[in-house]
Amino acid sequence: MTKTTISREEILQTYPAVMDIGSLIKALEQRFLTLGEVVCQFKLNGMSLTEADESRLSQVALDEVDTIEIESQSPQDLLFNLLDNWTRELPVLMQNADELAKDIKFKGIEGHLKSFVDLLDTCQFLTESLISLEAIIQRASIDQTRWREAEALTARAIGQALKTFELKDFVLLSEILEYDLGHALQVWFEEIQRLSQTLKDENAKDPKGFSERVFIKGGNAP
Repeated sequence: MTKTTISREEILQTYPAVMDIGSLIKALEQRFLTLGEVVCQFKLNGMSLTEADESRLSQVALDEVDTIEIESQSPQDLLFNLLDNWTRELPVLMQNADELAKDIKFKGIEGHLKSFVDLLDTCQFLTESLISLEAIIQRASIDQTRWREAEALTARAIGQALKTFELKDFVLLSEILEYDLGHALQVWFEEIQRLSQTLKDENAKDPKGFSERVFIKGGNAP
C-alpha cells in the first residue's frame, strides 16, 4: 500500500482548473491510473471517505481542503490481496455454515436468524466478488467449468435455503446449509487456491509483464 499526501497548495498548483472535491477525486484517480496504481482510499483532512462521503462532498469547494491523502496499490497487489483474503475467510465461512446447520437442526431457528442472514449475505458477496474478478483477468487463468459449477451450486444452495426457511422446514434447512452450501464453498475454496497459485507462479516468472499478461485490457482492478 502506497500513501501519498497532497496539500492545498500542491492541489492548486497541479490542478488549477479543478474547483470542487468531486473533480479533484476524479483527477487524482486518473493520475494514479497513469502511474499504474489504483486508488483504494481517500482521506480528506485526515478523515477517511466512503463512497457515500465522496458523493455527498463532491460539490464542496477546494478551500475546504487542507490535505488529501491517497492510499493506492498496484492492480496485482489488489488481486493477490483479494485472493489471499478469501483463502483465509472461506474456511471460517465453511465452519460457520456447519456450526449454524447443527444449531438449527438441534435447537431450531430461534436465536440464529441473524447468523443465517449474515451467512447468506456473505456467500452472495463472495459470488459477486469473484464474478467481478472474472471480468478483469484473462480467461485462460480460470477453470471455466469449475467456476460455473461453483456459481451454480452457490446460487442453488442459497435459493433452496431461503425456500425451506419460508416453509419453516428447519431440518431440511440445516441439511442444505451443511451439505449443499458447504459443498459449494468447498468448490470455491479449491478454485481460489488453484487460481492464486497459478497467478503467483505467473508473477514469479516475470513480475514486470504480469499485468499485461493477466489483466484484460480496459478492465478495472478488483
